[in-house]
Amino acid sequence: TFPTEARMRDLQFARQVYERVVSRTLSFGTTTAVYFATLDVEPTKVLVDVALECGQRALIGKVCMDRHSPETYCQSVEQNLKETREIISYIRSHPSSKKQQ
Repeated sequence: TFPTEARMRDLQFARQVYERVVSRTLSFGTTTAVYFATLDVEPTKVLVDVALECGQRALIGKVCMDRHSPETYCQSVEQNLKETREIISYIRSHPSSKKQQ
């Protein structure tokens, strides 16, 4: 799964995958979902955008990995916290999320 997840750094690819995932879960009647996107911030933001564009309520987080994974996939606790805060800020400031409140 690590090589596939690394491909999510290509934001066009990430958008295609996330559009399929969100559309599919909505087609099964799932109106609220919990997603852990990827280790990287930008693809996680893409998932936020897609869920909001599709009208799905979603709790979205980035993967935080600091051990038991390939070295290229691990981040320090400090980096994970910084990037998690960045995602939270992105979600809170997203124009579409304000419409749904």
